[in-house]
Amino acid sequence: MTLSLYEASVPILQPGLINLENILKKGLRHCRDHNIDESILTGYRLYPDMYTLDKQAQTAVDMVKILATHLAGMDPPQIKDRKPTFEALLARVDAVRQLLAKIDAEQINASSSRPTCFELNNYELTFPSGESCLQKFILPNFYFHSSMVYAILRHNGVKLSKIDFLGNFCDAITPLSHSS
Repeated sequence: MTLSLYEASVPILQPGLINLENILKKGLRHCRDHNIDESILTGYRLYPDMYTLDKQAQTAVDMVKILATHLAGMDPPQIKDRKPTFEALLARVDAVRQLLAKIDAEQINASSSRPTCFELNNYELTFPSGESCLQKFILPNFYFHSSMVYAILRHNGVKLSKIDFLGNFCDAITPLSHSS
């Protein structure tokens, strides 16, 4: 079975953004429930040379924006990096989810074998095809930065489980009830 570039991207990234959104909402709720200044969590990093939670979340979402702008040829939404708050991060996720919903399969599929080149963080990234860009850059970076958001919140006591990360990726998972 062969997947088109669209099938290998948009239906995977849509639930991934929903999962990230739900994880961020749990982080916000944790701050409110425990009277924690949210900047403590949004500014937290696991190690001094790693991004803060805020930057991890922004980067995960920006990977989806790259899909839309460089592979689908759409104009990027103007999302300003505002004060690092959970609500600003949630607004960023929502803006990119709306952008992703507008992508037509043919827009993505047309870039499947077309070379892709763009600048990001003072680097020029060049891929021989849209497929290569998706497989070697967009998806790994989306998962990495999303998992760092999860790890930072989990490390700081937010009640999260693996299913929060997998959530909408795994619609085949149903909890079993075991009665004695």
